[in-house]
Amino acid sequence: MWLSSTIGPQPTWIQYEFDRVYKLHQMLAWNHNTSTEPVIGFGIKEAAIEYSADGANWTTLGATHEFARAPGAAGYESNTTVDLSGVVAKYVKITANSNWGGFLNQYGLSELRFFYIPVLAREPSPADGATSVSIGTIDEPIDVTLGFRAGREATMHDVYLSTDEQAVIDGTAAVTTLIEASYGPLPLYIGQTYYWRVDEVNEAETHTTWQGDIWNFTTQEYFVLDDFEDYNDYPPDEIFSTWIDGWGVPTNGATAANAEPPYVETTIVHGGSQAMPYFYDNSVGYSEATVTLSSQRRDWTIRGIGSLSLWFRGYPASVGSFVEAPTSTYTMTASGADIWDTSDEFHFAYKQLTGVGVIIAKVESVEQTHNWARAGVMIRDTLEADSAHAMMAVAANRGLAFDRRPTAGEITSRTRQSAFSAPYWVKIERDIGGIVRASYSADGIEWTELSHEQITMNTPMYIGLALTARNANATCKAVFSNVQITGASGPWANQDIGILSNAPEPMYVALANTGGAPTAVYHDDPNATQIGTWTEWNIDLKGFADQGANLADVDKLSIGFGDRDNPQAGTSGKMYFDDIRLYPLREP
Repeated sequence: MWLSSTIGPQPTWIQYEFDRVYKLHQMLAWNHNTSTEPVIGFGIKEAAIEYSADGANWTTLGATHEFARAPGAAGYESNTTVDLSGVVAKYVKITANSNWGGFLNQYGLSELRFFYIPVLAREPSPADGATSVSIGTIDEPIDVTLGFRAGREATMHDVYLSTDEQAVIDGTAAVTTLIEASYGPLPLYIGQTYYWRVDEVNEAETHTTWQGDIWNFTTQEYFVLDDFEDYNDYPPDEIFSTWIDGWGVPTNGATAANAEPPYVETTIVHGGSQAMPYFYDNSVGYSEATVTLSSQRRDWTIRGIGSLSLWFRGYPASVGSFVEAPTSTYTMTASGADIWDTSDEFHFAYKQLTGVGVIIAKVESVEQTHNWARAGVMIRDTLEADSAHAMMAVAANRGLAFDRRPTAGEITSRTRQSAFSAPYWVKIERDIGGIVRASYSADGIEWTELSHEQITMNTPMYIGLALTARNANATCKAVFSNVQITGASGPWANQDIGILSNAPEPMYVALANTGGAPTAVYHDDPNATQIGTWTEWNIDLKGFADQGANLADVDKLSIGFGDRDNPQAGTSGKMYFDDIRLYPLREP
């Protein structure tokens, strides 16, 4: 409740200010209401009521108004209603002339409620602040009709609409006068915030125009060109039936699908559940996959389109290495998830073996990128990730292990001796019958066999040094010494096994008009193929238009690697693409 001071200047008044000008209907009053009110009577009895639209010019509402006395009890309902007769006001002032007690110059009220006539437009559609308001697809754009609930008494509606909020606030935006409470249909742009207001007009009223609130909404961010969700493994919906790659073309090294179903990528995706795997082999010069757009998708000048966006992901450069320094000491680095299960990820330095063979090495150290990071000696049937193999290794913090996969693609098995750590000697030997024995030694002289197994391998085999970080996101280092190989020939070779890596290749997008030559825009980063996380590439369409492309007739879209105009033999690798979209002009 409110109660005035006894020492303040007279007369006592209280003033209410609303957030805006309203057309007022009535006022309900609850007078001062305490348990002593029937005796003391602080509640206002007679009062003058004034109102103003600007706080400077005041008008008295009728004659003196009497406020009914409160009963001094909880839960009493309003017992005074003042008819405000539709006056236009932002301010209302109540000046007390008397109270119900009549002997103290104090005046009080419990509560006032003001009701107004809803002359303003309200309930906008789209709702105020709405986002992703649909304007359809690139195939079927739709126009939007704005709607609202008309203010009472309005005979016309002045609608201001602009992408400039201040212009709508100031009333300098273009205005359209309507009779109905809707505006449209309107061909709105993608990714655009619109501001609008509706002023309600009735020339027959004293207050002819009621200025509305500022509303806004934002349209959908983009049109989808291809999100790769609609492809499956059955004709004609395989991805390679839409994205035409280099299959059967000797000069084009692109393959835009997995070799076996599922042809699309279902694990490494940016959005949704599918992406496009893309294998490039620039040993033939360049790689390119092309989609021909339907007639509804060819006009890239509509609805504010200004940028082409696509998400891509490659593989980082190989971190594996193998060097001899100083003489007879070898340092190896490697990444890799593990040498385990049905497929391996590690770095391998090897020579070819044609039959019986032995390899001995002292593992001087192995960095602890994981407790099971391990370095050792290996015999391997092939250089494929799922190859049959046998490895005797020293783990960073798990002792010695003899790991082997007798048959390609099978689960790896292990025999372990946990009481040892680097530096330690390890040995793998293969006899004429294909028995592989794993041994260990503290000094390289006295050896203890850990285990052995029959493993069938084909000629030639590969024998050498192996290291895995047991952490695909880390790089491990190991040092070997006293390496001895018998039965092998040729120089050392080394490579990652089971770890995909890309070398740098130029990446481009090309557009072609019907019957026209493609125009290409290249990615600014020459190492884009080595970016191992999903990355968005925004391309200003002006880059194509400046080369002569007609953006109103985009017939073909191509993604490629290499120098399209001057093909040169290059490298191979794998990429992924997803969510190809058209946006308004955006920052690259």
